[in-house]
Amino acid sequence: MTTLIDCTLRDGGNYNDWNFSLEEINSLISYSDKIGIEFIELGYIGGSGSVKPNKTGPVFDLSESFIENLPEVNHSKYALMIVPAAIRSQNSVQSKNTLEQLKPSKIDMIRVASYAKDIDYSLAYLQQISKHKKKTVFNLMAVSNNSIKEVIYTAEKARDSGADIFYIADSFGALSPNEVSQVISQLNQVDGIQIGFHGHNNLGCALINAIAAMQSGATYIDCSITGLARGAGNLATEQIIIALNQWPEMKQFQSGQYDIDTATKAVNYIYNKIIQTPITLGYRELKSGLLNLHYNSKELTQKIEEELNESMF
Repeated sequence: MTTLIDCTLRDGGNYNDWNFSLEEINSLISYSDKIGIEFIELGYIGGSGSVKPNKTGPVFDLSESFIENLPEVNHSKYALMIVPAAIRSQNSVQSKNTLEQLKPSKIDMIRVASYAKDIDYSLAYLQQISKHKKKTVFNLMAVSNNSIKEVIYTAEKARDSGADIFYIADSFGALSPNEVSQVISQLNQVDGIQIGFHGHNNLGCALINAIAAMQSGATYIDCSITGLARGAGNLATEQIIIALNQWPEMKQFQSGQYDIDTATKAVNYIYNKIIQTPITLGYRELKSGLLNLHYNSKELTQKIEEELNESMF
């Protein structure tokens, strides 16, 4: 059975520098809850680590008071993400406060995200977080930069450090369905931990990759309403719940009926209230996936400029 984690606020913040108003935050929470999404990932503690906007809303760096004043939900549970490398430069007192902040009773899941280069530091952080007796997730970002052997090793280390779920993130949207299947199938052989998949849509494969992940044994899948996230976005919530609800071959993965009508209203809300232009699959998005580079990276910008200059001659 599949558990969906809504990332509209957390990853979707890349689209608007996390400048959601309180009214927008409460509305998006309400929509996801009514749709029937199992977990709502609110945002970060300590920031994302990948960008540093000048002005952000409350979900970029969640405060204890914000968490305690969250609206009550009927179906969903609350989650948050922490990127240990993002707070590495902070002093030990502030890091301790960050850990203490994870105690609020309204949070049921904590996800620790890390690139491969920061694994040891992040796993040590995970060990501390696991003491808070929440459901814990270890999220390996940019999985397309790692061999299957390296991914398996990281999953085993995450399990031994207290993770309940090990996630792979196709951060650049570079993987094919076959590559997703290969990685997830191997991860499914790791005892004592569940497997999750976070897809990006830079090659237009977010939905088909999520399906490949489920067919290969992943039981947790990330999604965002309209796919809201950087670049071409994430797996769209409305697409995956239509697949789970209405496609006969997907019924085996369905944990419950999702409310498609509410999802379509949520899509309309985002396009009318939150974002000014549609999420597109354009030149930069495609190049991010094809070149296996972060959408916001200077290296991608340089590659694109070189190619465009060459095409002029």
